[in-house]
Amino acid sequence: MSTHKASPALADSQWWHDGMATIAELARTDRTFTCFDVAKAGVTEPSRPQHWALLMAAARRAGIIHADGSSASRRPSSRRTAVTSWIGLQGPAADLPLEWRRRLQKGNS
Repeated sequence: MSTHKASPALADSQWWHDGMATIAELARTDRTFTCFDVAKAGVTEPSRPQHWALLMAAARRAGIIHADGSSASRRPSSRRTAVTSWIGLQGPAADLPLEWRRRLQKGNS
């Protein structure tokens, strides 16, 4: 588990706020997603690639998302490296046990 936190300047940036808002939107879909999906939804690339990990970790600590395994990145420049897949804890099925939400997600794929 990462203990790194975003600097106050990063946490106050427009990129950070846009990223957290987009994560919250994706979390409500009950579908798994990665940071690349956040970027595809319109969030610009951060000044450092490591900021994606800080953003996702902050959303996890805030109770918006939960890690749901890993998958090969769909980001063209990543050479299909492993990335964390996330699922929302705010969607319609948020009160269901994680295993049930996974089954629902697989049924919606």
